[in-house]
Amino acid sequence: MGKYYTYRITFPGFPWFYYGVHKCKGKPYFGSPKTHKWIWDFYDCEIQILQWFDSAEDAHALEQRLIRPFLNHPHCLNERCGGRYSDEHQKRAGLKSFELGAGIHSLSNEEKIEYRRQGGKESMRVRMELDPLCQSKSAKKAGELAVLTGQLANITTPENQSKGRETCRKLGIGVFNPESRKKAGDSTAKLKHQCPCCGKISTPGGMGRHLLSPSNECNGKAIVLL
Repeated sequence: MGKYYTYRITFPGFPWFYYGVHKCKGKPYFGSPKTHKWIWDFYDCEIQILQWFDSAEDAHALEQRLIRPFLNHPHCLNERCGGRYSDEHQKRAGLKSFELGAGIHSLSNEEKIEYRRQGGKESMRVRMELDPLCQSKSAKKAGELAVLTGQLANITTPENQSKGRETCRKLGIGVFNPESRKKAGDSTAKLKHQCPCCGKISTPGGMGRHLLSPSNECNGKAIVLL
């Protein structure tokens, strides 16, 4: 038998339950919750040892697998699973920070704007690493939404395209960001296109030149090879 065990606590007559890990010390143990402690104080509880382990790491791994599906369940008394907190816990923490003027609530409006701006830039940096074309995709969706809501009559007008290029130039994003341009180029270069007439395979740029060349009779829409 191991030294550590994962347990489940229930309250007879009530639907609440709680998972935890404990190191056996030869004494009865019924959990030490930091939240919902009043339930332990007012109601009787029962403990069920689910599995013994030789290491605390293995016991906690099982505990987290059990909690994860029920983290925001109204009957689950656990409010943390690994580094993730329940919605209710986050709400209480946010209200407490607001009351104490701590965290983001200690910043001025100007500092909050800058904080969000820096957070947005970092989020975009991470997204760009995962998908070099995400900026153009996001811009396209934003433009379509602007047309749908009546903010713009047409996203493809020369005036709107000019405004979009100027905004990208000022912010240094999209094609005006050397790193983004290189990543997008590398991603595009990996794509292969095939001529619908002669079957030639080339990169997008090479295929474009091939189809427009007067030295052959090939034409039509190139086939993208996945």
